Amino acid sequence: MATNSSPSHCESDCREIHDSFGGVSSLVRALVAKTTVVDRRRIRETYKTMYGEDLLSHLQRLKVMLSGRGEKFSVKTCEGLALWMVDPCERDACLAKEAIEQNEVDYGALVEMFVGRKSSHILMIKQAYQTRFRSLLDQDIASLEPPHPYQRVSLF
Repeated sequence: MATNSSPSHCESDCREIHDSFGGVSSLVRALVAKTTVVDRRRIRETYKTMYGEDLLSHLQRLKVMLSGRGEKFSVKTCEGLALWMVDPCERDACLAKEAIEQNEVDYGALVEMFVGRKSSHILMIKQAYQTRFRSLLDQDIASLEPPHPYQRVSLF
């Protein structure tokens, strides 16, 4: 499959994203078409070069604006697009953080992540987690207090 990731095409996609003003359909059109990690990384880098802001920050700001308007579907779409734009390890790190920070910890998501990934991928998830959240994933999980003592997770 050929990709449309030439510099001029990336710039036009970035302009479309930047000028979307809350129009989720233009964001989806510009971002979901990027089928490879390289394409998505290139769009993110081009956006930062053009506007001096990380694309994820733009999506976060847009998400806040849409949630203020009560557009739940659009908010979820922005969250999904933000996860789509990061590398798989960083995506898993974000999902792990979200699972830990919920009112009720999502142990199922954590177990699925640690059981369903190769050990090399888990190592990269831990590194991405530490870089992004300035915290150790192992320690954050170990410090959780489960509802029952037999559910205590030990990663050491």
